[in-house]
Amino acid sequence: MRRWLAIAFFTFTAQAAIAQTAAPGAGADATITLERGACERRCPVYSVTVRSDGSAVYDGKHYVAKTGTEKTRVDAKAVRALLQEFEALDFFALRDVYGGEPGDCTERKPDSPRATLTLKLDGRSKSVRLSVGCVGPVTSRLSALGQAIDRLAETERWTK
Repeated sequence: MRRWLAIAFFTFTAQAAIAQTAAPGAGADATITLERGACERRCPVYSVTVRSDGSAVYDGKHYVAKTGTEKTRVDAKAVRALLQEFEALDFFALRDVYGGEPGDCTERKPDSPRATLTLKLDGRSKSVRLSVGCVGPVTSRLSALGQAIDRLAETERWTK
């Protein structure tokens, strides 16, 4: 009887560990990309991609100190924290574009660039484009995510 209990316990524990490892949102192979677009002034145009393993790639296009590609490493724990922020926002349920619909903005800042956030996770992919100058409940949270990605990858070293 003890042997059967031990086998049942082991099987249950192993299945729980596997389920936890493969749970949606675990981010075992997640990719987060931030693309910053142009504005009427000289806003930096670049993209940065961070992966759950801590690898990151910056690609500077226009109005940046460093054009071209740079590879770097980021804290994988910080990437997991970012993934939790995407989950808290229910990112996959968001619309594809924010900043053009009535109610998106409570305030609008002129000549603001567009940004696109893309999340690839658990076989799914979602991109959300926003006007950075649109201040509203969802756009403010999306802008904050973009700023967090910039801080994590330290893009300022290439954009300023």
